[in-house]
Amino acid sequence: MEKFAESLQNADKYIMNAEHIFNVTSKLINDKKVLLNVLENLYKSLLYSIDSILQLEFLLKRIKLSKDSSENLLIFKNLAEGYGITKEEIRVVEDIFFIVKRHRQSSMEFLRGEKIVIMSESLPCYFDTTKIKSYSETVKNIFDKIKDNFLSHSFI
Repeated sequence: MEKFAESLQNADKYIMNAEHIFNVTSKLINDKKVLLNVLENLYKSLLYSIDSILQLEFLLKRIKLSKDSSENLLIFKNLAEGYGITKEEIRVVEDIFFIVKRHRQSSMEFLRGEKIVIMSESLPCYFDTTKIKSYSETVKNIFDKIKDNFLSHSFI
């Protein structure tokens, strides 16, 4: 199996994990910190979705990949419009990457009302169930656009 197709399958797996955790597990456990796990799965899905585009474009010799992930993210942003991914969806990708990075660097997170607060050296970062649901829908839309693009060109 081609690497881009494998990445797309992994992206789908992480979206399904995120949706299950959000729709089932979070209701059973009733702990807002489970949303961190949803966010992590959405992040991984995005990584694999972006990787699938980059791998296909590399295979078609349209781009050169870099060992620097931030450079590859810039390449993705330049390619995104061709896959039907909007600027607003790109902003959501950046938000998710930012929050996950903050969470990984953070020494503490806690609940304040309905929001999860991630403490960092600079300003704290907040998110809640509504934001996670919105992120999940956007990540699913991005995945669907990539998958539809691949299917319309018979790549998978």
